Order: sequence, then structure tokens, then C-alpha cells
Amino acid sequence: MRYEARRLLVDGIEITVTFKPIKSLRLLVKPTGSVLASVPVRTSRAEVLRFLKPRIGWVKAQLRRLDVLENRPAALASGERHQLWGRWYELEVVEGKPKVRVLGERIVLAMPTGATLAQRQKTMEKWYRERFLQEIEAIRPQLQRQVGREAAQVAVRWMKTRWGSCNVRTGRINLNLELVKRERRFLRATFTHELCHLIAPGHGQLFQAQMDRCCPEWRMLRKQSRSVQIGQSFWG
Repeated sequence: MRYEARRLLVDGIEITVTFKPIKSLRLLVKPTGSVLASVPVRTSRAEVLRFLKPRIGWVKAQLRRLDVLENRPAALASGERHQLWGRWYELEVVEGKPKVRVLGERIVLAMPTGATLAQRQKTMEKWYRERFLQEIEAIRPQLQRQVGREAAQVAVRWMKTRWGSCNVRTGRINLNLELVKRERRFLRATFTHELCHLIAPGHGQLFQAQMDRCCPEWRMLRKQSRSVQIGQSFWG
């Protein structure tokens, strides 16, 4: 029997909440790193949050124990968890011609038998890059109109210490491929940030005024971004 399920983000942790005909609330961290909560059918969102928030410390401890929160290199094997636009998916590796697709809660990676880790990484990274470029091209016209400046070129590459950069002389903007793992609003804020540098190269009052106008939540997003450590490579 299928029950209604919703996703909640609590202190950076995505939790799947399933409403079932039960009497008490339950919380489970699976070996794959998925965090599941089962709650009575008529439980309100506020009640769910009151139940979950005091237990997030325990959840994070379990995830650290499972190495889910650790910045370790990915083996790109079935059972791993990978992010796309802020959501966690369980990776399933199957035999076939190189291809990646999302099926429900899974990212399915098809690779020929005997494919090396480097080959799996290349296929996955190409897929992530395509998703990223598709998204940036969709939002680019609107954000450029909003800021009042156009980037001469937008490039996507992995960067070790920065989410984005802007060459104010050439108008070239670089965006960190790592953003494809985060919620889309972080990409929008980062691209807006770099566009605003085409008006104000520094981070003074003019720049801040532009960001306040174009992305009112930028300070909150900047604070959250600073709490995220970028890995030694795209794969951790």
C-alpha cells in the first residue's frame, strides 16, 4: 500500500515524511543515508517539525557515522547518495551504454561491464554539466534583464574555493559546477552576484544595493554557502 509522502528540509537535512495509519512518530536513518520519518495521518506540519528539530543532532551523528556527511571521494557505486539541485538521490549502476537518468528517487547510471571509476566519473560529470548548462540558459535572460547587464560569456567549471568569478574587463563569468548539487536558488544568487560585479567590481555600497534590489535573500544565502565546504575535487 502506498502512503502520502512529503519532503522536508530541516537544518540542511532532507527528510522524507510518510503519513501512515500509526499512533506515534518514528524516525529512521537508513544505511544508504536516507532519512525517513513515519507520522500519523493527521499530523500537522508544525507537529512534524516539533518532532524532528530536536532530533537533527542525532540524525547528523548517524549520517557522519555512515560517512554520508564526510567529504570523501565517491566510488560511484550502487547505494551511494548523490545530489542534484538540492535533492538527494540513491545511485543505481546498471549495465548498458553510457547514460544517466533520474527515475523517481534514483539516479540510474548505465555503464558497460568493466567500466573504470574514471569512466563513470566522466559520464556522470558530463550529465551534471548538461543539467547545469540547461538551467543557466533558462534563467540567464531573466536575470540579465533584472540586473541590467549581460555577460559576454558564461563558463561552467569546477573551482576549489569559489562559487563564481567575474572578469569585469571581458565580461566573462565563471560558475562552479558544484552548484548543480545545491538548490537552484544558490545558482540564481551566484549568477546575480557575478552580474552585479559588471556594475560594481567590488563589494561596496553600490554592489550591495544592486544585490538587495535583484536578490533580496542574498545575505542569508551567502551565510549558508559559507557553511558548505567544497571538496578537493568535484567527487569529494
